[in-house]
Amino acid sequence: MPMSEDPTSLEVFFEGTEEFIADHSTAISTLKFGDTFKTTSAGRHSEANNFVKQYLKDTSKRADILDLGASNGVTSLDLIELLGDCLDRYYVTDLNLKVWMTRHENWLIFFDSFNKPILKASKYFVVYNDPMDSSSFITSRIRKTFESINSRNLTKEEILLIDPRLEKLSRSNDKISFSEHNIFDFWDKSTPNVVKVSNILNRAYFSDDLIKSAIQQIKNYVEDGALIVFSRNDAAMEKVSTFIKKGKSLIAHESLNGGVEIVDLID
Repeated sequence: MPMSEDPTSLEVFFEGTEEFIADHSTAISTLKFGDTFKTTSAGRHSEANNFVKQYLKDTSKRADILDLGASNGVTSLDLIELLGDCLDRYYVTDLNLKVWMTRHENWLIFFDSFNKPILKASKYFVVYNDPMDSSSFITSRIRKTFESINSRNLTKEEILLIDPRLEKLSRSNDKISFSEHNIFDFWDKSTPNVVKVSNILNRAYFSDDLIKSAIQQIKNYVEDGALIVFSRNDAAMEKVSTFIKKGKSLIAHESLNGGVEIVDLID
């Protein structure tokens, strides 16, 4: 339907075409996990990436970067290409780096890591398994349809939700890693000197208490002097707030376009 992009192109990539899918990020952005769409596109974090590059230039540091909530990594690829040889390590992380897919009765069905069907798509329709008004006839029918799907023993294929260009680059560059990670959990794979947090921490997704909890975790595992970049895209502009880790605190460093909406929760 006109109001939705088409996620079925992910099946084409899975079947092994050698060409990169031009609309991979568009297809990824249709996926919804809980309350969160996996929205992304190349170039949308250009200002945040420039802050990272300038910080590394000013400090003469090599980059050990943790990218939180990086979706399919297309914006991570932007930063990797921008930094070039000063990159030591880049962790592309997201809570949902995979889906499982199957064909059933002319529908392409996607499942999350808990084997829950999250959406189904045909040639004309995209239907989500999250009806808001469960009392209505239509949403009641949707719920029953997904319950029927979940009760079947369907053979599923795993799809890695990483931009094909980044996945190809990682095969020849061992500095790039992918990791499923919950932003509210402790990160124990490295002690990053740059943490990039783009769009994931906002009040549309989480309460203030949860946002504070995620920020506290970041403070717990970054090195002293590390740069933490918070950015948020809206329809008009990219807003950025950067902080430097000092002791147990994050000290405001620079901002752009008024900074992010959660700046009052960061200390």
